[in-house]
Amino acid sequence: MNHRLATPGNWTILTLTSPPDTTGVAQIGMGVDSGVVLQNVVVELAPGETVTRLVQNRGQDILIRISGAIPPALVRARPVGQIETSVRLAGRSLARLLREQNLIGRRLSTLVRLIAHGELNELRRRSIRLGRGFEHAPDTPFAAANKAQAPALRVRPGIGPLRVMALTPSLGISGAPLSQFELMEGLSQREAISARIIAWQDGPLAQRYRDIGIPVEILPLPGGKFVDPAGLRSWKAALTIRLAGDNTDLAFVNTASMFAAIEAATAAELPTVWNIREGSGQYAGLNDLPPELRADAISAFAHANAVVLVSRASEKAWRKAGAEGDFVQIPNALTPLEQTAVIDRDEVRAKFDLDPEDICILNLGTIATRKGQIDLLLAIRDLPSAVSDSLVVWFVGGQDEAYRKRLDKLANDLPTQVRARMRFWGPVEHPAAHLAACDIVCLTSREESYPRVILEAM
Repeated sequence: MNHRLATPGNWTILTLTSPPDTTGVAQIGMGVDSGVVLQNVVVELAPGETVTRLVQNRGQDILIRISGAIPPALVRARPVGQIETSVRLAGRSLARLLREQNLIGRRLSTLVRLIAHGELNELRRRSIRLGRGFEHAPDTPFAAANKAQAPALRVRPGIGPLRVMALTPSLGISGAPLSQFELMEGLSQREAISARIIAWQDGPLAQRYRDIGIPVEILPLPGGKFVDPAGLRSWKAALTIRLAGDNTDLAFVNTASMFAAIEAATAAELPTVWNIREGSGQYAGLNDLPPELRADAISAFAHANAVVLVSRASEKAWRKAGAEGDFVQIPNALTPLEQTAVIDRDEVRAKFDLDPEDICILNLGTIATRKGQIDLLLAIRDLPSAVSDSLVVWFVGGQDEAYRKRLDKLANDLPTQVRARMRFWGPVEHPAAHLAACDIVCLTSREESYPRVILEAM
């Protein structure tokens, strides 16, 4: 199968994606005339794989000969020179405008209208006024390629709310999914966006999304683990095809573990904002990836229009790991909890059978190695009985079963009085009552970027 692409300019970003069940070999010719290939590149594609190549075509057509049934819709080319400025400006402006919580709906709508009407000078002026002016990339092909891989926002008539596809690993009751839910809920209420959700795993938040009119789609990860190359390639190809035929304006990707969603959206020529909440690759699970997937995860930073991190320390950690992209820091925030306004501390303590002299310690978060709850038990074990006998210890959050067994084993070494007053509540959708009843919130995490639990406790 032959594909002929007319691409002006000297340098072109070429993206090839094979369907989940198809292998292929692509022979790329630049400067093709009457079937004579003057320069040649051969690319092998595994099932579901996406490959991006920078080619120097000097204004001439590109001819691609493919052995394998790869549809024309999955063969894409973008001239480097024509999109660099608009892509970087659009991505930086989008991320910067996300900071302005009280004006976010109006400003996002303004941003989309300016882009749609080609008002790049006005966008540049506003971006500089907001303190986020942009710089041009160095005039080298490799620097240009690194900065120009993120697609520009699509122009469409009759601009309304920004159509956002939000992607998240889980819909469980934990920090990252909750933060994304609150963001999507708030922007939807302001009519700044029209959101839809795609997740690897179902969970309680799915119904909360549906209750406010936001559709949810579960696109499970084959094998259930993002460290499996074959399963991840298959999922990425399915998502690429799904997004390529969609009418979405922007993909909002939640957490570092969903780096494949950035690659899929890029292959579908869909601009992306990547909200990374992990402090580094170690606790995002990226260190457990095979080398080829680890390289894909790091390269995905350059594909996103904007990479939103929740702290400056996180940016330093990711840069140290080799990540380069358009980074912006936007600290975590909380939607005000209406329940806290009516909670009476004495009343909820009585409900939980806490005596006035009891000291209740609350650990709020997923029971897992990276959260380090075992340190709390070790500290309690070393306390004198005069102190430990007055303790009530609560763990609230989902759990990793293997790590929970380690905690149970250690708990058997604790004084009987402490062990009898220790409770694992599991996931709690609204933990405001637990927060109001406790005396101490104990955060034991090995690493955090900008912990949501501290904000909730405050």
